Amino acid sequence: MHRIFVSVNLGEGVKDRLSKFVETELKPMISLSDWRMELREDWHVTILFIGEIDDHEIYLATQAIAETRHLLEPFSLWLEDLEFMKSYEDGAGMLWVKTDFEANKILGDYKEALQNRLLDLGVRFKPEHRKFNGHITMLRAKRPSGATTFELPRFDSMEIEVSEIHLMESQKKLPHQPKYESLQSFSLNGEDDVA
Repeated sequence: MHRIFVSVNLGEGVKDRLSKFVETELKPMISLSDWRMELREDWHVTILFIGEIDDHEIYLATQAIAETRHLLEPFSLWLEDLEFMKSYEDGAGMLWVKTDFEANKILGDYKEALQNRLLDLGVRFKPEHRKFNGHITMLRAKRPSGATTFELPRFDSMEIEVSEIHLMESQKKLPHQPKYESLQSFSLNGEDDVA
């Protein structure tokens, strides 16, 4: 079984800008005994979490994305603000960078279409129907009981040009190793896909 999701991945230029923000603005404000930094290699915007599926269902998920990606044209996504949130999985705190309203609408509409196609093809997963709120997780609390919060630094918005989406696998790895791997990228402008 494979833990699978669909995402917008970040280019190196955006990662460089976010890394600079983390080093100069975020790290000096946090307690490393309370918070764990997400690796820059793992930064992404999740469009849809599919969950645990088998090899055949990965093939079907690939087919579903290939058949629905025409619903997305290349677009600009803006990273706009920081926000503390509680994890749905364990209740621990997270700090993320939120995406803009228009990008959330575009990706939310696509998520609904992709979910419908996955269900039509027989992929077994639990569809999500809550409002889409795109984000990039930057910090996670080390304990479910929570972590010391801090005054959020000012965040200058950043633009991401989205021209492809990815089928991703979450893997168990050692700390300080990237845990997400792109299984295949899908171009939004009709170019060939890269496995």
